[in-house]
Amino acid sequence: MRHLTYIIRLPYLATELQQTEKNVKKIAENILSVLVCLGINLIEKRQIIMMNSFAVDTNILLYLRNIDSPKKQKKANNLIDLSPVVSSQVISEYLNVSKRLLKLPKEQILDICLDDLECCNIHTVTLSTLFLARKLISKYDFQLFDSIIVASSLEADCEILYSEDLQHNQLIENRLKIINPFI
Repeated sequence: MRHLTYIIRLPYLATELQQTEKNVKKIAENILSVLVCLGINLIEKRQIIMMNSFAVDTNILLYLRNIDSPKKQKKANNLIDLSPVVSSQVISEYLNVSKRLLKLPKEQILDICLDDLECCNIHTVTLSTLFLARKLISKYDFQLFDSIIVASSLEADCEILYSEDLQHNQLIENRLKIINPFI
């Protein structure tokens, strides 16, 4: 008898699901409207919201703590709030540069890093990442660490890699676009 109840409720559940989908779309439209009202670049935000995933380069993370560039700091925070993919290569570079610039104890640097990366998706560099990085160096003449970051982004199926250091609007392997978010 219990199974009969579920069969009878299926059309009702399907209708509920469709209604939920409509509500989610309305909420997304409202969010985009609010962004426009706040003067936030809608095209850039729609690009971020609509894509499957995106990655960030080390320089984006470094701007999280850069009070000398408040506009860049705000953009970096906005990107990090959207849970980007972060390569373990980026984390290593971020820790190294942060240690040098902030001149804080190692434990404090790690605490800052843990806080900054709390909502990020970490992509670990593997042997396959390094093989792909080697191929990318041959094809695009990237610097060594940049090739690893780009390879990680490709492996994570990212559509965009936000970076201030790489060539803006460059398309890698017809799948990954490099975007400088500060232009």
